[in-house]
This record gives sequence, structure tokens and C-alpha cells, in this order.
Amino acid sequence: MVEPDSTHTSPDGRIVIQYASEEMRMSLWVDNPRVIEAATGRTIFKPHSSLVSGEHEWGEDGQFSLLMREYPDGTFWVRLHFDIDAGTVRVDGEEDAHPIASAQRLAAARFRRHKMSNALATPKAIFMPDAGSPPPLYHLWGTFWGRVNLAFIAVLIAVMIGMYMDWLPLDMWVSRWLDSLEH
Repeated sequence: MVEPDSTHTSPDGRIVIQYASEEMRMSLWVDNPRVIEAATGRTIFKPHSSLVSGEHEWGEDGQFSLLMREYPDGTFWVRLHFDIDAGTVRVDGEEDAHPIASAQRLAAARFRRHKMSNALATPKAIFMPDAGSPPPLYHLWGTFWGRVNLAFIAVLIAVMIGMYMDWLPLDMWVSRWLDSLEH
């Protein structure tokens, strides 16, 4: 973990990493790294998004690693290994070395691939109950008030059918009742 809004210089003095920190939620900080060549002030690497948080590890002269995660996920990490002398970057878990200029694209692609693999995972059915939850319609039939609600709904349906079929001359009863109120 790095200090918020801090600057770190490599042991050989060639690389500077500046962290721009932003508090996303209470006590959750995103420390966005920016890698700068100390001699020229040229930015060597900057993540594709301000929501990428990073930590660095210094290696041998001219080498360092940057471990990054993207808010709000935060569980998936991408590690880039930089070799300034060779002008290359390597993604952790891959053998191929790439030009440092492609580091941003490589990290963004790795984060995007992770998001897509999660999106393509079997989605949970919307109406599928969680394990251990009561079966569907339990709250209607399995509880006292659920049964009271079902009885009320059944009576309403019976009244509606009776009125539709003229088995219940409700309109005649209501008109007689209203007439009796007038007299």
C-alpha cells in the first residue's frame, strides 16, 4: 500500500512513480500511478483509467513491477514488469516482452478480458431462488397471513365472476340500498 498522493524514486534514481490518490468510499482509496523518466520528465506509463490503483516494487537497476487493480472490482490484479534498459514491458504470466509504449494497451486489454470472462460466466437466473430460501409462493401458502391474502383474493375473484355471470345482482342491491338511504 502506498501513501496517498506520494512520489517514489527508484534506487538508481532513473524512475519516479507519482501516485494521485482519490478516496472512492470511506477508507477506500484509488492510488493512480504515473511512471516518469527522471532525467527527461517524460511519462513512461499512465493507466488507461483514473480508476486504476497501483503499487510498485523496485527490482534491479532499471527494472520494476507495477501491480494494478481497477475500481470497483478490486479483486483482479494485473502485474506489469518494466525493463527500462531493454525498453520493454511484460505482463505477469506471459513470456512475450512488448515495447513500453504498449503497456497501457496491454493492461487495459487484460482488465477488459477479465470483465468479459465474468460477463460470459453463466448468469444467475433472475427468478431462481437462492439456496436455503423458501420455495416459490411459500409466503402465500406457507404463512397464516399468506393464506388470509389468498382467501381474500379468492373471494374477490368469485364476486367478479358472479357479477359477470349475473349470479350476483350487485348493481340491483346497491341501487336498493342507495334508495333506502334517501327515504
